[in-house]
Amino acid sequence: LMQETLGSQLSALNRFGLPPRERFKILETLRKPIFAIETESAKRYEGRPLPLAPVERKALELSCRIWRELATGYLHCLRACIDGDAALGEHHAKIAHRALTSLRLEQISRYRGGAMVPQAWWPLLHATFVAAEQLGVAATAISDRLLADTRESTPAGQYAMSVLLHLSRPHELTRSQFAAVQRWLARWREQVRIHPGALPAGDARCVVIDLGGTQPLPAASVAPATGRWLVLDTVLGKIKQRAKDLREGKSPEELHLGNLLAVDACVTLLQFLHSALQAPPSMPSGSRNGAPEIGIASTLDRIHHLLGGTPIQSQQEPTTLSNRKLHEQIAIFGHVVRDSGPSAEEQLERWQILAEAPGKLRLRLAADVPCERLSCRSLIAIKKTGDSPCLAILRSLATAEDGSLIATAQPLSGKAVAVTAIGREKVTGRSQPLAAAFLPAAGDGSVPASLFISAGTLSRLARLDAADLPGGLKPGPAFDRGANFERLRCE
Repeated sequence: LMQETLGSQLSALNRFGLPPRERFKILETLRKPIFAIETESAKRYEGRPLPLAPVERKALELSCRIWRELATGYLHCLRACIDGDAALGEHHAKIAHRALTSLRLEQISRYRGGAMVPQAWWPLLHATFVAAEQLGVAATAISDRLLADTRESTPAGQYAMSVLLHLSRPHELTRSQFAAVQRWLARWREQVRIHPGALPAGDARCVVIDLGGTQPLPAASVAPATGRWLVLDTVLGKIKQRAKDLREGKSPEELHLGNLLAVDACVTLLQFLHSALQAPPSMPSGSRNGAPEIGIASTLDRIHHLLGGTPIQSQQEPTTLSNRKLHEQIAIFGHVVRDSGPSAEEQLERWQILAEAPGKLRLRLAADVPCERLSCRSLIAIKKTGDSPCLAILRSLATAEDGSLIATAQPLSGKAVAVTAIGREKVTGRSQPLAAAFLPAAGDGSVPASLFISAGTLSRLARLDAADLPGGLKPGPAFDRGANFERLRCE
C-alpha cells in the first residue's frame, strides 16, 4: 500500500508545475521514507526463483516505478539547472548525484528481482551523466547518509558503478555473491577514470561506452559516435591484490570485503569479477521466429523420469489407503487399474535455442508459458529431437523486458543415468526412495563420478544408499551444491 501511494504521489508531483527549488526540497524530504520502504519491499522479490509469482512481480514493478519517478523528479530539477535557474545554483552537483543514484537503485532492484534493465533506461543514464559533465560537477563529491555503502561519492562514481554492475554479469551471481559485489564496487567505483576520448595505445585496460546507444557497450566492430573510455586499471589491481591477500591468510573482514562469503568463495568471486570486467557480456543472438526448440526437465523427479527411471510415486511402499483402493479396483473392474500418468516427453518444457556454442546454450522461454520456477545454478536435463538427454547447469537466468525468460545453460559431459537412491530419515528412521541421477567421471578424471540428489536431502537423512550405481561405486560426501541439487562424490 505504501509503495502504491508513494508511486502515485511521485507521479502526480512530476506532472505538476512547480518552482524547481520547491520541487527539489520536496524530493529531498521524500528520499528518507522511500529508502526505508524500499529496503523492506526488496525482501519480497530479491533472489526469488523465476518467473516471479504475481505478488513478487508486483512488488518489483512498484520498486522500479518509485525509483524511476524519483529520478524523473530530479531530472526536472537538472533541466532547470542547465537552463540557468539561479535558485538551484548551489545544488547542481547534488541534483545530478541524486538523479544518477535513483537510476542506479532502479538498476539494482531489477538485478535483485532477476530482471534485465530495459533498453530505454541506458539512454536516460547516459544523458544524465552528460548533463553532469555539462554543468562541470561530475567529479564533485556529495555526502549521502542514506547510501549505506560509502559516506560520499561523485556523480561520475555513481555512473561508473552502474556500468561496473552491468559488466559484473549479475544474472550469473547468487544472492549473497551479488550483495558482496555491490559492496566491493561501491568502495572502488571512485577509482574508475572516465575519459572523453580514446587513450594512446598502452597498458591501460578500458571499457568503451556508447552514450548514444540503447546499450552501454558498442558492438566490437562499431566505433561509438559519442563515447567515453572508462579506465579500470586501479579497480582490477585492487581485485587482484585482494585475492592474493586472501590466499596468504588474511580474512575477508581484514580486507573490508564483508562477512557474507567464506575465504574460498571470496577468492572465486574475485577471480570471476576480474575476468568479467575485462570481458563484457555478449548480447543474446539468434532469431526468435523459427528458432529451434529444445525440451527441458527442471526438477530431479522429471530428470530421473526423462533418463529412463521409474517415477518415484509408483515405487512408494503400500499403505492402508492404497491397499483398499487396489481391492476396490479388483472388485469393480476385475483387475488393478494402472495410471501411468504423462510420459517424460510430455512433461518437458519447450524452450527456444537463441544461440549455441561449445559448452554453452542460450535459451528463451516465451512469456506466460507454464513452467517450473528456476534459479541460477539449477540442474536441468535438456533433450534435442533425436538425441539422448544430457544434464546441464543454468549459469545465468533473467527475465527479459517482454516477460520471457533468457537462460544460459552449460551441458555436462558424460551420459547421465537414472538412479533410485534409498534414504533413511534421521527422525523417523523410515526408508524412502529418492530420485537421483548418476554422471560418470570426466575423461581426464578431473571431475569425479557423481550422484545428483535434490537440495536439502542430505541434512534430513541419517544414511543414503544407491545399490544400482555402476562399478560398485558408493555415494560419498557432497562437493558441489546448486539451487535445486546436491552433488555427491562417488567412490
